[in-house]
Amino acid sequence: MSERRNRDSAPWLVLGLTIAAAMTVWWLSPGSAIDRALFTWVARGFYNPPVQIDPGPDRGWLLSFADGRNARRDPFVSISLGDDPQGIFQESPQSPVDLAVVFSNTHRLGARHAASAVVLAWDDPDAVGIAALEQSMDAFDSITTCAPVTRGAVPQPMPPAFRRSSLDASTVAGGGGLPVVNRLPVPDVFLGGDRSFAGFQRIESEPDDGRHLLAIWGDRVIPSFALVVAMQQAGVQPSELVVRLGKSIGLGADGPLIPIDGAGRLDPRVASPPSVQRIAAEELIDRRELIVETTDARAVVLYDDRSIAEPATRRFSEQLSGTLGAILATCEPMRAKPYPASGIAIDWLLLGALCLGLAAGSTSRSSFAGGVSLLVVSAGWAALVICAFALLDCWLPASAGISAIAVALAYRTVITRRGPS
Repeated sequence: MSERRNRDSAPWLVLGLTIAAAMTVWWLSPGSAIDRALFTWVARGFYNPPVQIDPGPDRGWLLSFADGRNARRDPFVSISLGDDPQGIFQESPQSPVDLAVVFSNTHRLGARHAASAVVLAWDDPDAVGIAALEQSMDAFDSITTCAPVTRGAVPQPMPPAFRRSSLDASTVAGGGGLPVVNRLPVPDVFLGGDRSFAGFQRIESEPDDGRHLLAIWGDRVIPSFALVVAMQQAGVQPSELVVRLGKSIGLGADGPLIPIDGAGRLDPRVASPPSVQRIAAEELIDRRELIVETTDARAVVLYDDRSIAEPATRRFSEQLSGTLGAILATCEPMRAKPYPASGIAIDWLLLGALCLGLAAGSTSRSSFAGGVSLLVVSAGWAALVICAFALLDCWLPASAGISAIAVALAYRTVITRRGPS
């Protein structure tokens, strides 16, 4: 008689427990880390990174994502520094004077922003040639240079061009996962004049995957060459970067987001085939047609395509197009879309129906039937939350429903361990 009463009262017990759990979590969950995680998980199933989640109106969330409808799809322009088989330049490999000619013609043909993916280093450079190169580079509104970095036993002072592009390590959330560097492995590399910015070409002390965007040098965080080029295009100063490791790099407080992992590497999911307009460096000398409009914010990038370049430099040149293409593809206008809660009446009605289904399934005598019932009810709740997000642009109380499911599952587990009554 006692067992029968227990069996008859079990559904009411489960119903009361699940309702209590659901209502408690429903009251506490808006804006919580658990609810944010659930909303983010659902949102990433429908939107490619980068996405940003903020508390929204009516107990809901505000989703910001890259709006590809208004994005510029113009290819970025690259100047290819090759082997010069026709002997157009004075020296082979090209001297500082030769590169000064390249940069002067690039500026003459419309470019106001330039970047050199060529490491500017010579064994015995001519002082006059270096002065001419610096003068030609200073003509641009912004100029970016690069050099490899590494971690060695003897640290070096950070070069001024790297310091100008760096940011305080204390401003980076979760900066402990970044690779550490402290020197340039290439001696006497030229990084431009007093107005130039520099980013690292590669990190020699790390696997050469070409996707590192950040590294720590002393108490500063330095950006990669590709990231500095993106900053050039967005018109953002290093101090305006908003870095959250494992999430994103924001080009300004309200600017585009570049998704990164905890080690500062570019999220591979944003990789896209780049659109590149490539022009040989020797063609610039007699060219009359502009390579970009003078009002264009895109940086013209000088690539090193010479066969004498080191294998690591050639790999960098091969990877740079894809990395730059992926980063610049994320530099799109961000669109904000609210996902408010469905309302108190609808929330309570749906949670009540869920709790009824859980009470019926978790008290079944058959272990198999009870497990299947709980699985069906749980899957139905997940489908309902996802459909409301996708079709109705609203957010159901997902975390409250999960708490009710967890209580019913815990009850079912206890009953199963006790054995059939």
